[in-house]
Amino acid sequence: PAVRELLNKYAGRKIAGDEILIFDIGGIPYFICDIGMRMLEPRELFNAQGFLPDYIIDVETVTGKPYSKAKQIARCGNSVCPPMAEALARANLPELCSRRFKTMKEFNEEIAV
Repeated sequence: PAVRELLNKYAGRKIAGDEILIFDIGGIPYFICDIGMRMLEPRELFNAQGFLPDYIIDVETVTGKPYSKAKQIARCGNSVCPPMAEALARANLPELCSRRFKTMKEFNEEIAV
C-alpha cells in the first residue's frame, strides 16, 4: 500500500487498491511489491564526501581506541569534505598545491620528508 500511495501522490499515477503493480521498463516487466531502504555504512558516507579510500575512520589515531559506528557517522557529519578543503587551498596557495594524492599513505609519506 505504501508504494501505491507514493506513486499516486508523487508520480501522477492513479493506481487502484486492487491493481497489481507491474511496470514495463525497457521491455522487461517488473513487479513492485515494496520499496526498501537502508542506511549507508560509515565508509560509504566518507567515500561520498570525497575522503581518500584509506582514510582512517574507525580508530582514534592517537590512542588507538576504536570508534563506534555511531561516532564514525557523527564525525563524518561534522567533517569538512576534502574536495572543498582542497579547492580552498588551491585557490589561496596554488604555489604549494602542485601534487594530488590518491591515498593517505602517499600523503603521509610526502609530508614526512
